[in-house]
Amino acid sequence: MIFDTTIAPTTHGQLRKLDMRRDLARVADLVELCFYDTLDPEGKQYLKEMRKAAQNASWLMWASSMIDEAPMPPSGYVWEEDGQLVGNLSLIPINLQGRRGYMIANVATHPDYRGRGIARLLTAAALDYIHS
Repeated sequence: MIFDTTIAPTTHGQLRKLDMRRDLARVADLVELCFYDTLDPEGKQYLKEMRKAAQNASWLMWASSMIDEAPMPPSGYVWEEDGQLVGNLSLIPINLQGRRGYMIANVATHPDYRGRGIARLLTAAALDYIHS
């Protein structure tokens, strides 16, 4: 199944795979902007851990090297526009009834960039990846 990821005439940014070393702090900023008021205490703690991890260069290098070797690495996609990260979608590997799969999480678009199809493009890219 192939999803068309070129359907956003009002969008002129760049879709790319998540790079934890480069993106983790900016993803944390976006998640906080989009979801902070609705996060439960566990979600707020997770956000703190993301920020802590983003500041730890040796951990990021280790985690990035492990991702390349994992059979089902955590991954995701980001959207950059106007020099900033304005969209994110996380893919979390899961086992469901003995089958490998992914959970789509943290689909976020900066409020100033909503209504342009960014979340749809991120989701289409993730579904293409999952189906492959």
